Amino acid sequence: MSIDISTASATDQKIAPLPRNLGLALIVIAAAQLMVVLDATIVNIALPSIQRALQFSATDLEWVINAYALTFGGLLLLGGLADRCARRAGNWRGDRGTHRPVAHR
Repeated sequence: MSIDISTASATDQKIAPLPRNLGLALIVIAAAQLMVVLDATIVNIALPSIQRALQFSATDLEWVINAYALTFGGLLLLGGLADRCARRAGNWRGDRGTHRPVAHR
């Protein structure tokens, strides 16, 4: 009861072909991660200027970092929730991402 690996992989590829743009997806994900890191770095570099301009103490600067992190995380969650709701609405309407009218029975 052995399965030929080459036969199984050929069958799997016929059923569900792999996406062609894996390299493009990797580039997009890497660029998004770079933006997140750059954004956090910019906030940290701006802390001395914020401290001087607003006369904040060290504990106040910690609140600036925490407020930034909470806002950023909250907006990410909100974006994920909006994406989920949009997909559910599309499934409810019946278009399933095709962007063309679907004939209902």
